[in-house]
Amino acid sequence: MRATLRWAHADLRTHRGEALFIVLATAGIIVSLLLAGALLSYAANPWQRVFNESRGAHVWIHTSPTADAAGLARLDGVDALSGPYRTARTTLRSQGAEAAVELRGAAAGRPQTGRPLITSGRWLDPGAAGGIVLESSLARALWAGPGDTLTVPGAHGSGVRRLTVLGVADSAESPYRPGDRPGTGWVLPGEPALTGAPADRTGQVVGVRLDHPDDTDFAVQRAVTALGAGEVTEVSHWHQARAEAQSDSRLLGLLLGVFGLGALLAAALAVTGAISTRIRGHLRDIAVLKAIGFTPGQVVRIFLVQH
Repeated sequence: MRATLRWAHADLRTHRGEALFIVLATAGIIVSLLLAGALLSYAANPWQRVFNESRGAHVWIHTSPTADAAGLARLDGVDALSGPYRTARTTLRSQGAEAAVELRGAAAGRPQTGRPLITSGRWLDPGAAGGIVLESSLARALWAGPGDTLTVPGAHGSGVRRLTVLGVADSAESPYRPGDRPGTGWVLPGEPALTGAPADRTGQVVGVRLDHPDDTDFAVQRAVTALGAGEVTEVSHWHQARAEAQSDSRLLGLLLGVFGLGALLAAALAVTGAISTRIRGHLRDIAVLKAIGFTPGQVVRIFLVQH
């Protein structure tokens, strides 16, 4: 073994340029694959980008209108709150399309935590009464964009109210699911469609961002205990939203994974070719090693140690 190491060390010192080239080539391939993997993962799962840029909340808790949701900020492990926001569940209609929506009363300035990312149009404006910002999956379901008009049924059948779409925004929360989960629409706190909703359809929601996301389940238990189980109507967390987003892009991820595997195989062939070329340049040295008593297995180990 000592002779093997001594020969490998002497060979590397003698052919420093070739050794440095292989090291740089291998390092370049590895870095390229890591960067490609990160970029492809980012492209296949845009939810992570939205969550990071919006400082998404790890837990969203829906409560009754009377719950002290703001008091959750005093719990250990809570980094920040988004809200609480007053909510009202209703139905939006646009151009023959219809979707369940949770109207959420938000201020004119976007929050720092759970911050909706505007993709088109603009955010709420006190000077634009009757404005609404739609979450992107809800906007697609309604075929609606900035400038379109939506209708909301009035309380107790008192006609309809009209809302104008001011913008469309991405959110890290679970997307709109017909018949399963309502979409999200942000309106100003004084919007009549929100304040005039029936009492049995109103509530509030608060987003909780944690210091340690791995403690999500424990944090949910403490939050429910602090609020009271009777005050909490629904809880959703970031694991669910991420799983739903990944299921939507599973085919894209599979395709990118196949191309990534092809790139990995190509890199392996390139490295193998470079090593084979270098070994062929050492045929005379290999013959000498065999002549002085090295077995084929020892010769192979020499080059494995080097590379």
